[in-house]
Amino acid sequence: MTTAVQSQVAMLKNQTTMQQATRTPSTDMTDKNMFLQLMLKEMEYQDPTEPVSNQEWLAQMAQYSSLEASQNTTSAVEKLSGLVESLSDSYASSANISQTLTLLGKEVTIMDPEDKTGETTVTGIVDEASFESGAGQIKVNGRNYPIAYIKSVKN
Repeated sequence: MTTAVQSQVAMLKNQTTMQQATRTPSTDMTDKNMFLQLMLKEMEYQDPTEPVSNQEWLAQMAQYSSLEASQNTTSAVEKLSGLVESLSDSYASSANISQTLTLLGKEVTIMDPEDKTGETTVTGIVDEASFESGAGQIKVNGRNYPIAYIKSVKN
């Protein structure tokens, strides 16, 4: 590689580094485009009497392929992470619904949420189950209570 090409490549790398430092993280496409621009600049400014060898060219293409594969893997992992999180939320919601529904007809002892000391309890049969804001509620003795206040359950 001639000194003109080396200086062009160094200038592009410095310019890219400065741009990345002053902006938000780049997208996959921007990284791929930058890599291709560097390769094209290298070809444009190469010395015709000493062209880049096939081995160097293949090595650069392998680097490009590796970069693309790495970015595709990262993208796939991010999508998979989102799916797992969504499934986890769905499972938690289903478990909450199931847990609340199993209390129907059972005798429960509940801490009275209005008693700040936590000493007063209410005992009764669960007549109804409902869900508000994703949280299970049960109706005992005509009054709704969050399931988080349950102290004990009997058949």
